[in-house]
Amino acid sequence: MKKIEAGFTAPDFAIRTPWGDEGTLYELLDHEDVLILFLRYMGCPICRMKMSELARDAADFENAGVRVLVFLQSEPGVVAKELQRDTTPFIPVCDPGGETYSLYSVEPGSVFRYITPGVIKKAIRATRMGINHGKKEGNELQLPAMFLVSGRKIVHAYYGKNIGDLPGNNEIIALVHDFRKKQ
Repeated sequence: MKKIEAGFTAPDFAIRTPWGDEGTLYELLDHEDVLILFLRYMGCPICRMKMSELARDAADFENAGVRVLVFLQSEPGVVAKELQRDTTPFIPVCDPGGETYSLYSVEPGSVFRYITPGVIKKAIRATRMGINHGKKEGNELQLPAMFLVSGRKIVHAYYGKNIGDLPGNNEIIALVHDFRKKQ
């Protein structure tokens, strides 16, 4: 599959949260810029740690004027047991069949991208934070990705090289600010 790059038109998709359908990406983009993160699934400790960091830095994303969508290959019922609609500062999008992952060319990696020193460090950090591995769903080898979208255009695209490879929140916020300066 051809990877999506900056300058491409963002493919539209339905936003399916654990609490029901919430419209489409294009409807959301009519009001604000959107950061799309593709993670693995709710039981993944590295993914749960990233969601915890997103919640911690929610005010920074809000101040930057960007709405965050987090894709998970989890069933809505699994996510609804872990996240509460009124206290989750990002929009969790359930895609257990991986249709939107495919639409954005977010593919699984090999076992060599699963066990890397960086992934092991993140898994240890998650365990120390009390985040343990939960139910396995989706594709265990699924790689992450990130897309910043404004006005239906991809402003920045990032495909993870291993299962824990995503920019930190400070880097993401800096990308948003850099993009805004160029407008």
